Amino acid sequence: PWQHTVTYNANGGTGAPGNQTKTTGSVLTLSSATPSKTGYTFAGWSCSAGGTYSAGSQYTRDQDSGTVTMTAQWTANKYTVTYNSNGGSGSMSADTATYDSNYTTKANSFTRTGYTFTGWNEKADGTGTSWTSYIGKPWKWTYKNNVTLYAQWKASNYTIKFDANGGTGSMGNQTATYDTALNLSANRF
Repeated sequence: PWQHTVTYNANGGTGAPGNQTKTTGSVLTLSSATPSKTGYTFAGWSCSAGGTYSAGSQYTRDQDSGTVTMTAQWTANKYTVTYNSNGGSGSMSADTATYDSNYTTKANSFTRTGYTFTGWNEKADGTGTSWTSYIGKPWKWTYKNNVTLYAQWKASNYTIKFDANGGTGSMGNQTATYDTALNLSANRF
C-alpha cells in the first residue's frame, strides 16, 4: 500500500511531535502531543494538503507518497490590566492586553485631595516595576500574567505666610506638607 509522511511544524513554538506514517486506506490518529509557545495558546494544526485538525484527531487523507506538514496555529493570550486608585477617588476601566501586540498605558484619571499623581507602579508602595515612562506610549506586551497598576501619589506642599496684623517685626514663611503634622513657628512679631 501507498504511504506518505505526516510531519509537524511548531511554527515558532517548541515541542512539535515526531513524524508519523499514513498508509492508504487506514485512519491515522494524529499525535495528541501539542507544542508550546510563550504567550500563546495552541489552536490546532493547519494541514499543507488542506484542512485543519486538532491534536489527537483522525486523519484520513490518502496520497501515494511524499510529505504532508501539519503547521501549528497559535492564538495570542490576552491579559487584564487593572488600574487601582491607591487611596485616590474616581474610576478607570480595566484594559485587555494581547501578548506580542502593542499596548498603551493609560493616563491617570483618578484624583486625590492634597496629592499629585506621579505615575504607575506594580506595587502599591512604589517598590515594584514603574510604568510611568509608558504612559501614552505604545510598547510591545511581553508579560505572561494579568497586571494591577497602582497610582503613585506625592503629597502637595503649601506655603504658610505669617501676617503681623498691625504688629511689627517679621517672620519667615513655613512649608507644610499635606497630611503631615507641623508645629507652627513661635511668634516673633
